[in-house]
Amino acid sequence: MRTEILTLLCLCVIFASSCSSQKETDKANNLTIISGKVYNRDVYPNTERLTVHLTDFRNFRSVFNSPINDDGSFHFTFNLYSPQDIGFSPVGNKMILHPGDSIFVEIDFMDIGNFRFFGDRAETNIALQKYLSRNTGAFTFEFFSSQASGLEERRRYCDSIRVDALEKRRMFIERENPPVDFMQWSLDYINIQYYRAMLTNLPPDAILDQGFINWFNAIQIEDLYGEADSDSKGSANRIVNSAIFDLAYGYERIHGRMLANNLPEGGVLSHEDVFEVLLEKEDGIFKELLIGNVFHYILRSFNLTQFNDYKHIFEENISEYSIKQPLSEFYQLVKNPELSKVTSEPIFSNMGSEGRSLMETIIAENRGKLLFVDLWATWCKPCIMGMEAMKDVMPRYEDEEIEFIFLCIRSTEENWAGFLAENDIGGRHYFANKEQSEDISIALGVHGIPHYFVIGKEGHIVKRHSIGFFHSKDLITRLLDSSPS
Repeated sequence: MRTEILTLLCLCVIFASSCSSQKETDKANNLTIISGKVYNRDVYPNTERLTVHLTDFRNFRSVFNSPINDDGSFHFTFNLYSPQDIGFSPVGNKMILHPGDSIFVEIDFMDIGNFRFFGDRAETNIALQKYLSRNTGAFTFEFFSSQASGLEERRRYCDSIRVDALEKRRMFIERENPPVDFMQWSLDYINIQYYRAMLTNLPPDAILDQGFINWFNAIQIEDLYGEADSDSKGSANRIVNSAIFDLAYGYERIHGRMLANNLPEGGVLSHEDVFEVLLEKEDGIFKELLIGNVFHYILRSFNLTQFNDYKHIFEENISEYSIKQPLSEFYQLVKNPELSKVTSEPIFSNMGSEGRSLMETIIAENRGKLLFVDLWATWCKPCIMGMEAMKDVMPRYEDEEIEFIFLCIRSTEENWAGFLAENDIGGRHYFANKEQSEDISIALGVHGIPHYFVIGKEGHIVKRHSIGFFHSKDLITRLLDSSPS
């Protein structure tokens, strides 16, 4: 084993040298590389692949898979918009990377909690791994806050946990002297977890409690995601802590409800109302996140006119690349659906072979048609209710170049066949076995079913997640109308 490691270290030096000549090219398109080797695979023989989870400002999670090859090697390539943390599973936790980084990871299944890193950001990730493994119980904000009977008790719990977490962080920094990337990320992580616990899982009536409203209105933007502390000054690029996206979603939900509650009877909350309040807040990344989420909601409704009406707000208030660039790309995709090839190719290329084979079959058998795909299961009552509703919709499109695909996942083939024998749903039906279901669910980021998505005539995903058919109706109508006769 020691000989293997020494050999691998030599290879890593060569690997790092060869990568350095390509570094500027890679950074130009944000291409980020994680590669490495797994030892003692027989300890966990069922672990056949590793997964990278990349969350963007919309709180959308992109999933990338790499098989563990016979020699134990693995390899990921993906684009980052900005320096941020990513998820690494099932054997890891988090990693911090910058766009254009190339890092090599050694994993020994006999010593699963001790990774070895080489290349870009190696010292940062060594420190991050040590910190998270030694402080697994330091961030239990939400567990304790959920036990609280009221806002004041919840705050006392969270305050005490934050004080303890900050002290453990101070001691870790004093002992390990970690890089500035780690120091900034770890401080953000504690503060974000604190406010997430304070703003999530609240009883509906608590949001409109005057005591809570006063506390909420007193929160400053910089409290939620302010400047890093003095220990981490000098970091070239601020590390985006992915937990901030979930915090922004929770904050925005409460903020919207409070605004709506103040409207006159019968009033409807508009985007203009929301923008008016957000623009008054202190400048910072969190403010840009909140504004960016409003623009994302507008684009999800495929409302280019409304987006253009507020475009001056977009241009004047969103400068953060990790927010601006995804929105700009989404805008172009809504404006030109044929560009969907850019977004769907990574989904299919990173999908496991079993799932990809099934999806390729579905696309081939329905070539030249727009596909509305419904992922469902035989045991899922909302899924079946949605399918029943589609029986009234599908006949309206029988003369159009669209096919309604019902893909059964997470079920047994026997139950699937029995359901179809007893129910006349219409459309085209396919069954995904366990491996295919897992591959498709991971690649598409399916967290619950029913899950709907749309595939264009060219075989590229044009809408990755839809609430239902009527959520995609405008897009489908536009795509059908723009098709040559």
